[in-house]
Amino acid sequence: MDTSKISAPHETRLLRVIDHIYKHIAGDLSLDTLSDVAAMSRFHWHRTYKGIAGETIGETIRRVRLNNAARELVQSQEPVATIAQRCGYPNRRSFERAFLEAYHLTPAEFRRRGTARPQVGPYHHRPVIEVALVERAPQVIATLIHAGRYEESAPTMHRLLALCAARGVRRIAPPVGVFIESGSGIPQHLRRALVGLPVEPSAQVSVPLRPFTIRGGRYAVGSYVGPSAGLPKAWDWFCRECSSRFGDYLVKGPCFEEYCDDPSEVVPSALLTKMYLPLARGF
Repeated sequence: MDTSKISAPHETRLLRVIDHIYKHIAGDLSLDTLSDVAAMSRFHWHRTYKGIAGETIGETIRRVRLNNAARELVQSQEPVATIAQRCGYPNRRSFERAFLEAYHLTPAEFRRRGTARPQVGPYHHRPVIEVALVERAPQVIATLIHAGRYEESAPTMHRLLALCAARGVRRIAPPVGVFIESGSGIPQHLRRALVGLPVEPSAQVSVPLRPFTIRGGRYAVGSYVGPSAGLPKAWDWFCRECSSRFGDYLVKGPCFEEYCDDPSEVVPSALLTKMYLPLARGF
């Protein structure tokens, strides 16, 4: 995203439109409709959004709809036509064409591969995880809180990136998701997590953004390549593998994932995500 600042009223309008997109993903998301939501002219809204997001509003909507569809294909047994309609594609054939173009698989093929064994890449014919050890310095991130299932955190991440871009907050590393209540016994729909953007320690972070520091030290890191819909299974495999390899050296503390690629520029099947589990300092 571009780091040029916009005014506070424009920031409010931008967030209002982002919220509208996710709440009405199956509805009318035409440029005219979203211009009305933003209370701006079509031309001004189109130019403002593209200047901040680095892509057109139409490209964003298409990506959000297909990402939602990919998640539902893996996590539910609903018919493809039903998922297509729920994600804004009343015509199944147009949905299948759009999905194939983005994911290089038909929806049916994607669903079959998404139910493969965890230790085999759902979207590749090689191990899904490459495990290594790394030493990380403490890292300050600007964050928003996400409550609920983390697989549904895309709207919160979208808001975070839009806010940081609108305020000129310069990111110095890829965005992250921090699981501050993972494995805590709290039901998934009530768990809290952070979506964050690494920033300079001196960066001015103001509400609703809040600063958070990821602890420094040694981590086990797993590299996963593929769509975000495959991340829950990748995490399951990674945690089991790390438990087997490192045992008691795994310590309590937030684990997190790092989104190394921009989904507006990289096809879903090639997206690199790094998963981090903290290890004892003496390991």
